[in-house]
Amino acid sequence: MSTTDTHDLDWLDGLVKGLATGTMTREQAIAFLGDDAGPDSSRQGGRLVRPRSKSLASASVYPLDHIGTPVAVEIAFAPDAMPTLDALAAKLGPFRPMPRAPDDFRSGDKFACYVERADTKTTVRIFAEQDRTSKRIAKLFVDAYTSK
Repeated sequence: MSTTDTHDLDWLDGLVKGLATGTMTREQAIAFLGDDAGPDSSRQGGRLVRPRSKSLASASVYPLDHIGTPVAVEIAFAPDAMPTLDALAAKLGPFRPMPRAPDDFRSGDKFACYVERADTKTTVRIFAEQDRTSKRIAKLFVDAYTSK
């Protein structure tokens, strides 16, 4: 991951490709993003990550056991490194709007992108949340599931 160009999204493409293989473990996802920073008290089995890139404010890697997804990643961009939705789409593919939870009045607009890999039958889901003020992407949620 680049630590000099805070707007470089090649690392994100690498994360998505790694998850699309269907074999990336939580430990590998942590190592890809930075260093293990200990337990994430807000998530069962989650680990905080000390990001190696200055473009990331925080990261967490955790399982989504209730849907059989062993690796999910939550990323918050640093305020001066938040990409645009267009920049994400250029790197990953088209995003479409998604509804907010009915009782969610604090988060920004949300968008979804699905990257499918036929040979592994794996779909990577990327959910992006905009900052309400700047309309740039503040957070990403990335996970992968493999169909049987």
